[in-house]
Amino acid sequence: MKDYYKTLGVEENITPANLKKTYHQLAQQYHPDKNAGDEKAAEQFKNISEAYATLGDPTKRAEYDAQRSGGSFGGGGLGDFFSNVFGSMRSHYRPPADPTVNLNISLSDLKNGEAHRILEFDNSVPCAPCAGRGGDDTAPCTTCHGQGRMQQSSRQGNSFFQRIVNCSACQGHGKIILNPCTHCRGQGNVLKREAYHISIKTTVKN
Repeated sequence: MKDYYKTLGVEENITPANLKKTYHQLAQQYHPDKNAGDEKAAEQFKNISEAYATLGDPTKRAEYDAQRSGGSFGGGGLGDFFSNVFGSMRSHYRPPADPTVNLNISLSDLKNGEAHRILEFDNSVPCAPCAGRGGDDTAPCTTCHGQGRMQQSSRQGNSFFQRIVNCSACQGHGKIILNPCTHCRGQGNVLKREAYHISIKTTVKN
């Protein structure tokens, strides 16, 4: 079994943020464009991409850790079984729905004929410094070969399951950002506090 932590040179308790930072640093160091003709660098780039594809995904990392420690579920597990069965029924991506808010308006305000409220909440918006791109200097993802999708296959007993999922290394984008934006940390979006002044006019009918 490959030791992905050793491949990336990190401790097993590394945080997701530091893991991502380490991966980007290694990806820049061993990227084929910067090491033309160096087969060892190309192989190392492939290895670290493979390692991050597992450790960078919380679910895969938990299953990988369980397998390394001899957990009862090994590399699959009951959760993975149901995920394989029902995964093909799920859409690959759905944009987040508009936020829904509840307004509390007293009966006295309604009787007065008008109510005023100020509504504030954090909304996810594209990052301005990187125009929502998450950074610059991109390269095709070597894990999914720039497709953004990967086929997962598994066997449970006599049943064989296949499904198409987003590549965990590039989050379905087909490319890896080598220089992530420092403002949004490569996410492409940030939270922005928005305020709305709401006026509600009512009419009381006798």
